Amino acid sequence: MGITKEDEINGRNMLSSMASELLTNKNRIAKAISAFIRNKIEDFHVEFTSDSQMSEINPLIRNAVFTFLYEYGSDYASIATLPNERLCSEYILNNTIPYLKKQGIPEHGIKQFKKIIIDTIGLPFTACRI
Repeated sequence: MGITKEDEINGRNMLSSMASELLTNKNRIAKAISAFIRNKIEDFHVEFTSDSQMSEINPLIRNAVFTFLYEYGSDYASIATLPNERLCSEYILNNTIPYLKKQGIPEHGIKQFKKIIIDTIGLPFTACRI
């Protein structure tokens, strides 16, 4: 008695459902972290960017956080470590700094943005460690 075609189909459907759920959870986490970051960069936005530019920066941040979570895997229990906090900051900065430079944001503005991201990303990671 081997694996039937129906078993294969059921197995694929179950894996597909699990993958979809995992991606949905990562998307929710990415949106929550990104919204938190967005609130923290409000002063930067007021000083250096237009609403139109922020509408382009927001998805860059969200995509960077999601990509970090996607590439990290499913080990949520150990995600809140200091090296992962730094790595997530790097994903965000690598995904946003080229855009900011292209938009003509001055160097002191980019430094301010980097500091906000590095300081801010630590907060949700620290909360996970508590």
